[in-house]
Amino acid sequence: MGPFFLRFLNQLAKFYTAIIGVIYLGLVTLGMFSYESVIVHGPTPGHIALFGFFIFLLAWRIAVLALAEPADDVTVGKLELGFLCQVGIAIVLQLTGGIDSPIFPIFYLGAALMVYYLGFASSILLAFAILATLTLHAFWHGILLPRWYQFFAALGFTMIFNFTIALFIKIPRARAKKAQDQLSRLTNEAEHLSRERRAGLVVLSRDSTARADVSALLQIDKVLTELAEITKRALQAHTCVIALIGPDQESLVVHAVESNEKPPEKYWRADLGRTILAEILEKGGTLRVDRIKSTRAESHRPWGLEPRSVLASPLIENNRIVGVLAADSQYEGHFAREEERFVMMMARQVVSALSRERLYRDVSAERSEFAAFYDLIKQLGSSIDLDTVSRVILESVQDIVAYDFGALVKVDHENQQGAIEAVAGLPAEQWLDARFSLNESLVGWVIGSKTYLHYPNLRDRQQQADRRRPVFSDELALKDVGSLLCLPLIRQNFVTGLLIFGAKEASAFTHYEIKILEVLAVQAAVSLENARVHAKMEQMAARDGLTECHNHRYFQEWLDHELHRALRMPIPISLVMCDIDNFKKFNDKYGHPLGDQVLKTVARIFRGNVRKNDLAARYGGEEFALVLLNSDHANAVKFADRVRREVEKARIDFAGQPLGVTVSMGIATYPTDARDKAALIDLADKALYAAKQGGRNRVVHAQMLSLQTEK
Repeated sequence: MGPFFLRFLNQLAKFYTAIIGVIYLGLVTLGMFSYESVIVHGPTPGHIALFGFFIFLLAWRIAVLALAEPADDVTVGKLELGFLCQVGIAIVLQLTGGIDSPIFPIFYLGAALMVYYLGFASSILLAFAILATLTLHAFWHGILLPRWYQFFAALGFTMIFNFTIALFIKIPRARAKKAQDQLSRLTNEAEHLSRERRAGLVVLSRDSTARADVSALLQIDKVLTELAEITKRALQAHTCVIALIGPDQESLVVHAVESNEKPPEKYWRADLGRTILAEILEKGGTLRVDRIKSTRAESHRPWGLEPRSVLASPLIENNRIVGVLAADSQYEGHFAREEERFVMMMARQVVSALSRERLYRDVSAERSEFAAFYDLIKQLGSSIDLDTVSRVILESVQDIVAYDFGALVKVDHENQQGAIEAVAGLPAEQWLDARFSLNESLVGWVIGSKTYLHYPNLRDRQQQADRRRPVFSDELALKDVGSLLCLPLIRQNFVTGLLIFGAKEASAFTHYEIKILEVLAVQAAVSLENARVHAKMEQMAARDGLTECHNHRYFQEWLDHELHRALRMPIPISLVMCDIDNFKKFNDKYGHPLGDQVLKTVARIFRGNVRKNDLAARYGGEEFALVLLNSDHANAVKFADRVRREVEKARIDFAGQPLGVTVSMGIATYPTDARDKAALIDLADKALYAAKQGGRNRVVHAQMLSLQTEK
């Protein structure tokens, strides 16, 4: 007995709110809160205690719900709170006259709010409970029969209010939640598919999408064959054919055949666009021919017994004819007029199957594109290398949108030029680092508009002489471009770059694909800005602030790397150590500002003469180091002497007076002169010292030192 009683108390504690609410409804039924007993005769201490306890309980339930954790299930709590609110409305209505209360419409308002708060079913149950309580009270006091119509009216209005609120508030809210859940599901699926891609389980590429399309086509052909068989049997026809309009919009290609005779293999995918069925494409509507007079060459079935009659219906999807369903017989007048309705019905079934197949392929493609897009966004967010980010943008877009060429352009607002940073589908040697005028290019329009530019058919536009303008420039000409899409890369309302895609096919980019690329452009702009900031910081850390040459630390690391690489791919590497002659005296005589100008001038000449793969570095003070890859003794001496003469010709202005400087250079070559970095630098430095001792403004190679030693 003890444990049972404890369990009873435990269950009672769980539902105490509902039990108290039912007790209050019982008091309402007995007329405890009637107008006469509370208002006319005045409230008793019992009334005050009941009111106070109810208000405390209502506030308590509100506080419990407000303090609930987001992860907690508050469904029961919400139901209890809604029940207490409806009980409170019942008490207020009885205080003000019951069914005759002048504020009775608050009951409808409360019921409507419960629909929004709890849902249609729960709100109806609570509203019925309150109406039942008021009805019992009226029956208990003998006032129900005179006012029965009021109770029925209240019941009807409650149903109308609840249904209206459910229709205009709850249903859109449920749809929004469903869309949110669907988006969450797609995101989870995309993340799952992305992990599978990295694990090598699936490959979401155009190849896999094509395989999915082939599978879908095989499945739809099977469905069409079954529909053709049903039509043939129902009409007792000889042959039933389903043909769909081809990509050229003129051919009529066979996709399904059911016949009493086996059709030849070549008939599958045959073109029926010039047969008797072509009349449907021209006129539309059902075609019934009781006696075919055409020759065998014009027949839609050029094999087996000659068809004598035919019944055909167009396949209409979205007010457009997409194909034909045709049945024939070797007997004249075989098909009755009543059978036209059946063929039209079967034609609708075929269209429905085609629509489902197209929807399946669209969903499969969108799923693939969504997953590829998700993966691309993650790649962009995880990389800060400028070259990697540029490459990922162009290469990964191929998984989302098919294009023939792509280009990433950096916008130079100061010079009104575009600089091409990365390309795909274009020769890199011609396009990379190429510049063009934004004002004279077609894509330059995007800079001012800050929105995408899309030409579905660029060929037609370029054929108009008054509207002909190069996409980039006359030097960077594009040939055979059908579609063009240019998207701005915007940061802080400022166009920092352009993302350009082109395709040979006209109308290659769909509205859906453009929307995806617009979102991608936002992320690409952020990733590129981060990568450029990172590259600039790296450049600042690796370069000398005054001369803009690489600094000493970078020189040491770079030379280490190149010498290590030369162990695997042997090439000569020449090191040229340079020193500005009499720089200290020049500094003392003319001042440090002019000395800085001398350093900048000499450094600019060095930077301008080294090749892209070579290095110009400030070694320290007035000393510089030039590293020449794949340059032997003779070429290094020739290069150094040319640079020396260029420095000698340079002039630095000092108060209107042109001043000149000279440099001395010492050269050592790997591996002929030295086999490691320390020995290479030491020999080049000794050669530089020899050039200084020999009268300055000259070039000395390490091999000359050995000759002088031998002498």
